[in-house]
Amino acid sequence: MAGGAATRMGGVEKPIVPLDGRPLIAYVIDALAASQKIGHIYVAVSGRVPMTVEYIKTAYGSDPGVSAVMTPGAGYVEDTAYAAEALGLSRPFLVISSDVPLATPEVIDEAVTRYEDSGCEALSVRVDASSLPPGLQPDTILEDDGKRNVPAGINIVDGRLMGRYQRELILVVTDGRLAVNVNRPKDIAFCERIIRGERSL
Repeated sequence: MAGGAATRMGGVEKPIVPLDGRPLIAYVIDALAASQKIGHIYVAVSGRVPMTVEYIKTAYGSDPGVSAVMTPGAGYVEDTAYAAEALGLSRPFLVISSDVPLATPEVIDEAVTRYEDSGCEALSVRVDASSLPPGLQPDTILEDDGKRNVPAGINIVDGRLMGRYQRELILVVTDGRLAVNVNRPKDIAFCERIIRGERSL
């Protein structure tokens, strides 16, 4: 999902904000492409992000596994439903935000596997709040069965059931990096410290 207004980024198109020399969305696409459970990658864009649309065309235009789908830019839920209808997705599919650059192929594959084994209609990945990197202050903390968790921006929904609530499995993970989403300029610096720290290990 890459079609939002990104008002907290000062109007800059968030998907192509540079993170350690690469556009933010490139990290997410790379994680999806490296997973074993993901097929085609659709980037949901809107008229709000013309530079992102151009970047997808330029960077991935020759990649048959990646393409853009235009949505109204009305919001996460609305654009997900619009894209599902436009693409004819009458099956389960994974949705991931373009602002979670530290997502990994491993957690994506784990989410799909757990979903396939669960019998549930939908799945939401959450991060155990006790595992967050030092200094991270998430915008949203949820309580699931009395435990504090942070949404990871990774969900699976069934395209056949978009018109109603879907019975959901909550997958709680302890990799605190997955709770880092980029909403403000300071979040870029936070992500860069993590990325560069991992490289030095």
